[in-house]
Amino acid sequence: MSINKAIILGFAAKDPEIREVGGAKCATFSVPTTKKFKGKDGNIQEKTAWHNIVCWRNTADIVENYVDIVFANETEAKAYSKLEPREALDDIAQQCKIAVVKVGKDGSMVKSGDEYHYIKSWPATPVDATGAGDTYAAGFLYAHSLGMPLKVCGEVGSIIAAKVVEVVGTKIDIPRWKAAKKEIRELIAANTPAK
Repeated sequence: MSINKAIILGFAAKDPEIREVGGAKCATFSVPTTKKFKGKDGNIQEKTAWHNIVCWRNTADIVENYVDIVFANETEAKAYSKLEPREALDDIAQQCKIAVVKVGKDGSMVKSGDEYHYIKSWPATPVDATGAGDTYAAGFLYAHSLGMPLKVCGEVGSIIAAKVVEVVGTKIDIPRWKAAKKEIRELIAANTPAK
């Protein structure tokens, strides 16, 4: 017997649909992934593919109870909602606790309920955008895990994404890591209430 295995790295586009099928809990949701490539004309192009995911039993419980934040880039948000980024953010935010739409060099937008923040891109000299979205999400989640306000979470994501776009590939060099850590520590310290 052989088993086919695929690893899909992406973010759920909306809250999962939970239902019972034959007495077992089932969760279904979609994960978009975006591929960047050079077109025949030499310009960078993006293609978004949607992967339908079905989870059963215990995995369905995890999805139902723990998927709270949706990250999408501009292309993914538009493909999902058929709306421009700002309106797509509103649409996605109705389906989860926190919605984030990243718009590349134009920054990002974060929404939770009625709370909305536009986050400017952190200054950078871009060389390669590979990994910027995932790195942004990692920074956002780090700040979120510390209980930081959503605006700060987005700013931390922006700081770290700015460092990864300055290198080819996804490996940030030591000087940039040191600079990012310093900038993030300062931002977090400025937004932590005194005890």
